[in-house]
Amino acid sequence: MNRKLVLALISSALMLFMLYVSPESLEAKASNGYKVHNAVTGLDYASIQEAIDANETLDGHAILVDSGIFHEQVTIRKSLSIIGQSRYSTTIDGNRTSTAVNIIADNVSLREFTVTNGSIGISVNHSSNSFISRNILVDNIDAIVVRYSTDCEISDNIVGNNTNRGILVTNSGDFTVSRNSVYGTGWYGINANTSLHGKIMRNLVYKNSFDGIGLFNSSNCEIAGNDVSDNVAYGILIDFHSSHNSIYHNNIINNGIQAVTSSLNMWNSNNEGNYWSDYAGTDHNSDGIGDTLHTVDSGEDLYPLMGVFRSFNTSLGRTVNVISNSTIEGFEYFDSNSTIRMQATNSSGSQIFGFCRIRLPSGLVNVANISVVIDDGSIPVFKSNYTLDDNDTHRWIYFAYEHSTRRIAIIPEFPTIVLLAPLTAGTFLVLYLRKRNLNQKLEYSLAWTYSHGHA
Repeated sequence: MNRKLVLALISSALMLFMLYVSPESLEAKASNGYKVHNAVTGLDYASIQEAIDANETLDGHAILVDSGIFHEQVTIRKSLSIIGQSRYSTTIDGNRTSTAVNIIADNVSLREFTVTNGSIGISVNHSSNSFISRNILVDNIDAIVVRYSTDCEISDNIVGNNTNRGILVTNSGDFTVSRNSVYGTGWYGINANTSLHGKIMRNLVYKNSFDGIGLFNSSNCEIAGNDVSDNVAYGILIDFHSSHNSIYHNNIINNGIQAVTSSLNMWNSNNEGNYWSDYAGTDHNSDGIGDTLHTVDSGEDLYPLMGVFRSFNTSLGRTVNVISNSTIEGFEYFDSNSTIRMQATNSSGSQIFGFCRIRLPSGLVNVANISVVIDDGSIPVFKSNYTLDDNDTHRWIYFAYEHSTRRIAIIPEFPTIVLLAPLTAGTFLVLYLRKRNLNQKLEYSLAWTYSHGHA
């Protein structure tokens, strides 16, 4: 085949693939009306399963699926990326007869689908390095089930109103379940059974009939940064066979029973625990941490948080953690001047003072010299402590303020010697330019006199 033609075909395939990867992608239909496409070979298919099973479809290929409803049970036996046009318009309907999507290969990526009416919506079985992201799972019996798998990630999915389970990981290891919304299940939200070294982080888990997050016979896992609220029976349930798990930075709010655990699990990290809506302790030393521990069944949260935990990403890829009794909105980091700006609003309407306990990464803001300004300086900072703690990688600061809706700026204060350097340089530059200008005028005057004197 002509080399130029080959290059043209490859370029066309890559352009089509980029159209689908982008959230703002435009729907690209084949001239034959088929809605499933292999982005590498350029071939089109009538169904997702046909595209997967085709001899031309090889490991590493991407299968792109247009908007529409696909009534089929899909089995993925190859290492593929299966990408829908949009999770709001591309649907796999399992017809309530079997598993809607069954992943039995390694290195599979499945994203941008609504998966519905499956006995299991998405099953991951004996797989490694698979990635389930940005899908919607509704009206299945079990939404997502991962079995006998390693290094799998389930992230940014909406899992709602499924009959039994939301997300179940069982007999697996080194898994990550992050940034999912899981709600309205008949049994539980997110559970790990007989599993090791997992991370359940930054999920929104609410209004599930049994527990929000549970560990059963699972160890060495992290449960961190989750919002766990309004679950009917339990917020976080860790059975007595589970040990050496770390549970911290979670917001545990208004659950039937907030948490159950054994004494073999730790409910804090770096001297910060969890926020409990039923904690009644005080904070007399003004550091954002309760003065007394919070009892958790057979365990203890030694450092209960006095405000809700939030974590914000910055343009430099580092996160800023904020613990506050205010609602924090509009968080922005400005790389040009290393300044953080955000808005704090009185969340209950009844608090006199608001506070922020903030963890700042070294190198993001000049943590050696910082200042907090509220409402452009018109509101004073109350009870500030800008050296609350420091571990060489992060600095913790604390400040309080009269509660209302406040604009908060965290800005670096540069040492005097740093400010003097550019000022001194600028002064010398001005003097030099003035001197050069004066010399040029003198030379011009002498030249004019000399030329006119010899005219």
